[in-house]
Amino acid sequence: MIKPIDFSPQVAQLLSDCALKSDDVTPETHLLGSWDNEQLVGVVGLDVCEGLGLLRSLAVQPAARGQGLAVSLVREVELLAQSLAVSQVYLL
Repeated sequence: MIKPIDFSPQVAQLLSDCALKSDDVTPETHLLGSWDNEQLVGVVGLDVCEGLGLLRSLAVQPAARGQGLAVSLVREVELLAQSLAVSQVYLL
């Protein structure tokens, strides 16, 4: 299940495990996470500025890869962007 989450040590660890930085995730970053029991297995973020969105911090634990989780996270973050009236989403 994918749901909104707050930044936490588990998010920081998952990003680190996937060679991504977490020090630039801000309180304004919208995060969605996917859990397997009590373990965070996937995360994606969306930063919004002036109606534009930046898809960021997409990470999936290696053991959970190959099952379509990243695709599901991107779909959910796109729906979130629409609900926030974001006109375009970019991935750098």
